Amino acid sequence: MNALKKNWYFVVPAVLILVPLLMTGYISMKYNYSMADAWMVFKTSGKAETKFQQIKFSESAFKKIVPGMNGRQVYELLGTPLERHDEDTLWKYALPVGAAEYYHERTVVMQPGTGKVAGVINRYHTPESK
Repeated sequence: MNALKKNWYFVVPAVLILVPLLMTGYISMKYNYSMADAWMVFKTSGKAETKFQQIKFSESAFKKIVPGMNGRQVYELLGTPLERHDEDTLWKYALPVGAAEYYHERTVVMQPGTGKVAGVINRYHTPESK
């Protein structure tokens, strides 16, 4: 304990570096984000406003969606999407609140005419995102 009291100035920089790294790692694991997206979530914390589908949506269920699944399987896992776009090929399960520039984007991309999942969009949306 005496050594810690004498060398406290080593602990402060270590904590200032370690806490953001640990938080970024936690965000990356929780939301299945890249480290770059997780860092952006950490940097913009408090700015993100996301409305999720409230009835059945969960991050763990969203992670189970894979290409090739049919629309019925998606519906059973996630429920009805908040919005459908582009001739029912984009099923949005998360939307920005108001004019929020930062939000967690959760979209299932369906193949036109087949009713099968073509892909999944799971990212942190920023003003620079397309």
